[in-house]
Amino acid sequence: MSDAIVLTSQQPGDPQRAPRSSAPQPDSARRGASEPGESLVPSGFRFEGTVAFHGRAHLDGHVTGRVEGRGRLEVGPSGHLEGDVRADELVVAGTIEGDLEVAHRLELQEGARVCGAIRTASLEMHEGAILDGPCAVVAAVADADS
Repeated sequence: MSDAIVLTSQQPGDPQRAPRSSAPQPDSARRGASEPGESLVPSGFRFEGTVAFHGRAHLDGHVTGRVEGRGRLEVGPSGHLEGDVRADELVVAGTIEGDLEVAHRLELQEGARVCGAIRTASLEMHEGAILDGPCAVVAAVADADS
């Protein structure tokens, strides 16, 4: 198995889930939980490989590889992704170099930079965001994990 970070959100009463990874993980991944605003890859950290998440995840560091999951992924202003992204919802304030497939909603905030093809059901693009690549806003996009 290649290096991967697997992150899931816990709900009150859910049994503790163990992460499936041989890669070093932030405390949140070791606990098997992601709390709103908690970083999956914090600022100043670099990760190469596949990042999988479930629930809500925030990325402020540098990832080279694929990011995929069910739920909401937020890429902060210092976040940099080099690879494709598949998610239910994606909010970008940083940089992504890769293709995006977003099942429900994609938001490109001021300062966001995306270089790659986009396929999403809904797109919100703020003034000051940069998009370099083809974009398709379609009635329905396949679920992120299908």
